[in-house]
Amino acid sequence: MRARLTTRRLFSLIVWSMLTPAAVSAIHAAEAQWPRFHGPNGDNISRETGLLKSWPEDGPNLLWKAEGIGEGYATVAVADGLIFTAGNKDDKTMITALDLSGKQVWQKPVGPAWTRDYPGTRATPTIAGGRLYYETPLGDVVCLNAKDGEKIWNVNILDKFGAENIRWGLSESIVLDGDRLICCPGGPQTAVVALKTSDGSLVWKSP
Repeated sequence: MRARLTTRRLFSLIVWSMLTPAAVSAIHAAEAQWPRFHGPNGDNISRETGLLKSWPEDGPNLLWKAEGIGEGYATVAVADGLIFTAGNKDDKTMITALDLSGKQVWQKPVGPAWTRDYPGTRATPTIAGGRLYYETPLGDVVCLNAKDGEKIWNVNILDKFGAENIRWGLSESIVLDGDRLICCPGGPQTAVVALKTSDGSLVWKSP
């Protein structure tokens, strides 16, 4: 139980400063990009400069704290001056966008919440071309306008491809390849599918 509670994000996002003051200003000015799980290149490496070389004696300074974003294990994506994440809230999977000061810009439900084993969201939003792509633990793949959260399209990949969910819920962060979205419904029909980013229609599926 202890491990579960200490690894789970509970209704808040806390941002600590691990940068020099000059670097913080530069990042705000440049609107640093981390648009998907493991960053822009998928290698979990940040090219930012000005990081602190040693930990402050009293720990890093608290810059801000955002409440009400929901419960789960999702990390954040940063793109076009906004911070995006996901969480369980009011029995829904909720996507939240914050500005760089932690102020909520929009919050939208994208499907029912995962409430079974280890309840909460899993995936990190993926941002590209002004759109947000996300897959819920219950198989709802959604595309939203990243600026205001308005839904562009959605499809449930478990229903569409005759698949059954796994014990812990689907946990993949969406991967994009040009104008294709790659995801893994599993099941007897197919393991991996590519969908059009424009409307969610099928491009190809594996055996």
